[in-house]
Amino acid sequence: MPKKYKYPTYQLRLPPELKAALEDVARKNERSLNSEITHRLEKSLEADEQAAAALAGDPHQQINVLTEQMGQMLKAVAAANALAAVESGRIQIEETGNNDASDNQHAYKPD
Repeated sequence: MPKKYKYPTYQLRLPPELKAALEDVARKNERSLNSEITHRLEKSLEADEQAAAALAGDPHQQINVLTEQMGQMLKAVAAANALAAVESGRIQIEETGNNDASDNQHAYKPD
């Protein structure tokens, strides 16, 4: 008997490089490829709605929304840069041996 899905299915053609990149990110986020694509599309639509609302609002609200979005983007870029530095070996992370959650449990050493 064929498997029944909660939502309608949709075939999607992706360039191999994009599919591989999405599969890698999905694995790191502990999601299926479908869940990763769905998550990213939902976030994209939310961002579009926020931008449209900001443009329709008063200038102060527009600045607040854009500042929040830029802050989120900067955090994402910083996290991606840190991950790339760790994966490339430019930064080493070492356990400090202290298991107290209130203390910093990792130290890093730039090369």
